[in-house]
Amino acid sequence: MNDPWIDAYASSTSTSKRLFERAQRALPAGVSYSIRDFAPHPFYVDRAEGCRL
Repeated sequence: MNDPWIDAYASSTSTSKRLFERAQRALPAGVSYSIRDFAPHPFYVDRAEGCRL
């Protein structure tokens, strides 16, 4: 990719990429709601507390 922000995001979210690839086999477009679909892949949250992820 040519966007440094997307490159940085992609390189720091390898687990989300793996989970997205897995989700694509079960869900249309790999997400359950289209607003969560963004390049290069959505993020997945392992845990959260209060209002912060």
